[in-house]
Amino acid sequence: MRFHSILFDLDGTLSESAPGLTKSVQYALQQQKIEEPDLNELLSFIGPPLSVEFRRKYGMSDACIEKAVLDFRVRYNRIGLFETNLYPGTDRMLQALHDAGLKMAVATGKPTDMAVRVLDYLKISQYFDGVFGPPMDVADDVKTKSGADSKQTVIRNALAFLGADKDPAHCAMVGDRCFDIEGALKTGTVPVGVDFGYGTHEELLEAGCPEERIASSMEELTEILLA
Repeated sequence: MRFHSILFDLDGTLSESAPGLTKSVQYALQQQKIEEPDLNELLSFIGPPLSVEFRRKYGMSDACIEKAVLDFRVRYNRIGLFETNLYPGTDRMLQALHDAGLKMAVATGKPTDMAVRVLDYLKISQYFDGVFGPPMDVADDVKTKSGADSKQTVIRNALAFLGADKDPAHCAMVGDRCFDIEGALKTGTVPVGVDFGYGTHEELLEAGCPEERIASSMEELTEILLA
């Protein structure tokens, strides 16, 4: 299949961002007297909206979630945002897609302003025609009940901006979690998975991503997207 547009998730797909995200979640939990010394226990926060995971994992009320999201952002905006690196080969992959004339945008669960700062820090902003995430409003985040529904909205906004909403079947949504795959399927875009991020190969398959569209490296991803 020949794609004309590519949407990328950010955390776990383009950037290895676990240290900054999990440490910021850990900080937010500490403000509510919840101690979680094992950062690996917080990897599930990468992908879904923070509110969804604070509610699922710790049973927080809306008021506690609102405070936790604000506390997370205090540390993340100051420190965590910069505790990230590109996966090996990311810049070469993006350059190859750019050279092929493909439109590209970021469709992330991270608020747009934060995502723009991360892309600037990683020096890959120039490859993207747009950056799309959920609103910064914490009240909206608290109301979010599903990671897939949140991703679906972000994807639709990105498609409309790129002018690809009339032909989403020739646009790929690349991500490492089930929310990316489910959001792609709900919007008619083609799901493409990467299993080097924070979701497993099995998670991607169970969400509906075909085996042949799951990449284990940036080189494999480039081949899939340029096929």
